[in-house]
Amino acid sequence: MGHIKDKTIKVLFANSRNQCAFPGCQTPIIDSSGTVLGEICHIKAKSTGGPRFDYDIKADELHGEENLILLCAVHHKIIDDDPAAYDVSTLQSIKQSHVNSAPPSMETNSDLFCRLLLNRAEAAINVSKNSGNVAINSNGVTQGQVVNIRQSGGRVMVAPPSDSIGANSDMTSYIAYLIKRYNEFASKEKSRTRAFSYGAISKNLEAELGCQWRLAKTCKFDQAVDYLIARIAKTRLAKLNKAKGYRSFSTYDEHLKKLAQ
Repeated sequence: MGHIKDKTIKVLFANSRNQCAFPGCQTPIIDSSGTVLGEICHIKAKSTGGPRFDYDIKADELHGEENLILLCAVHHKIIDDDPAAYDVSTLQSIKQSHVNSAPPSMETNSDLFCRLLLNRAEAAINVSKNSGNVAINSNGVTQGQVVNIRQSGGRVMVAPPSDSIGANSDMTSYIAYLIKRYNEFASKEKSRTRAFSYGAISKNLEAELGCQWRLAKTCKFDQAVDYLIARIAKTRLAKLNKAKGYRSFSTYDEHLKKLAQ
């Protein structure tokens, strides 16, 4: 986060009008007392396993205004916890709608506010004084004596262990694809009597694996895939597709070939 330029934050803050960009949220980015409530969020991530990971994104694009959005801490956590629902196009649409809703506005103390945002974003902690092992979700997930953690606005982001699904960009991409595919199908069920929860499938998968799927070991990848495919197959649209001889999702190999094109 340290490479975000001051002028980039100024444009971002002006376009935000000091308000979280999430639809319907009125939380200020910085309140009248000077307390920072907002966070600088990346639409695309460069770190392997990060929400909306994009292997090809360049450093200047990563920290450019077009790839950043200002959100309150609550909605930042929501979009990063469910990147299948809040994918790149969805976040770009949310940002554009917020920008278009009113003209840019600069606060009297905008320079100070922008510096406060950057200072908060650059905060980092290093859990290096731990004398024992640190376990990241103890169910089959790697332990270590030193764990580097990146903190953004009070939220602790843990890098996936090297032998986890989240550390493998291909596996991460396919799981996210299947989650998105399930949500596309399940959200269109005509018999639904209440609002559809796009984040429910990720929670269900977590229960199936015994931990967050990104932190699960790669040996659980097939289990995760089988679970999601079974959930897709149970939807009405998937059953209709099967009756017509159509497939409802790409295989892992087919998905990787599409990514390589």
